[in-house]
Amino acid sequence: MRYAAVRLARAIGYLSAGTVEYLYDPARAEFYFLEMNTRLQVEHPVTEAITGIALVEWQLRIARGEALDLVQEDVSFDGHAIEVRIAAENPAENFRPETGTITLWAPPGTVRLDSGVEEGSVVGHHYDSMLAKLIVHGADRDEAIRQAVAALDDFAVGGVGVNLAFQRALITHADFVAVAHYTASLAEMFPCGWTAPVPEDETRALAALALHLHLAPKPDTPWQSLGAWRLTEAAGRPAAAYYSSDDADAPIRVVGRGARLKVIMPDGTALGVEVARLAARRLIGRMDGAPFARRAHVLRSGERWQVHLSAPAGMTMVPLRTLEDRHLQRASGAAGGADTLRAPMPGAVVEIRVAPASG
Repeated sequence: MRYAAVRLARAIGYLSAGTVEYLYDPARAEFYFLEMNTRLQVEHPVTEAITGIALVEWQLRIARGEALDLVQEDVSFDGHAIEVRIAAENPAENFRPETGTITLWAPPGTVRLDSGVEEGSVVGHHYDSMLAKLIVHGADRDEAIRQAVAALDDFAVGGVGVNLAFQRALITHADFVAVAHYTASLAEMFPCGWTAPVPEDETRALAALALHLHLAPKPDTPWQSLGAWRLTEAAGRPAAAYYSSDDADAPIRVVGRGARLKVIMPDGTALGVEVARLAARRLIGRMDGAPFARRAHVLRSGERWQVHLSAPAGMTMVPLRTLEDRHLQRASGAAGGADTLRAPMPGAVVEIRVAPASG
């Protein structure tokens, strides 16, 4: 492929940066020319990773009048690289674009990340939805996939929906691992469409615990260290706090105080928690005697809380509301009514099929 690309560029006398694309048939070990773009494309970090050549830097240096200090024979490939595009979109709803303000931006610090956003950045609908490119480089393809999965599992974004979970499902799919690619890959890999993984009970319990610890009074003074629940709880009865998801009325209860807590799930299952601590974006402790350590990010988003927690299926966001949140939402009618219309993305009203005062 590289030899053919160089021949093509020389044949047309092209002397600048360019990208040649091919389709590869692994069954026949043959490749077919697709197109050439007279520029670097968004995937150029993959080439930079396996060649060790900073292509963008060289473009700028050549534009300044410098000469290349290498020839074609000096270019060699090392290992395998994968680029993952992080986009503000909802893959579970036909990749619907997402908009809003980024309230949490916690990328992994161990791999290359090309991005122009940060916490506080506003993602609008006027531009492409791609927010960042995550690039990994390994000795071979399997190692590159493992690095990509590990990086995605350590990546948390809040305030705007992104495709992190979908990208993880894609690169861990058996077809992708087996290099079984074709033009209808997504339709074949996810024939019923892709759906976001549902947090398992342990992750939901730990999410409620993380929020509980986040909201717990900090013992800066003796009055704060005593806690607020002691004024209203019945004598001899442990304090309890209630947390629920948006789609479930049955709450998760966190009972107790201090070093020993108990998380009671909606089905009545009780999980004993010891020495739990939330610090430096990590949730650690013991649950039913087994130690746990999860990456955890707790933030407020509108009328609810978001708990981003590392889980077996990757970084998972668990939406939670406190008992106070639920009462305030009901009192304000925030859920909307018959005269309220909520649109998931910006659009334009092109036709109203009703006449004034009709019906």
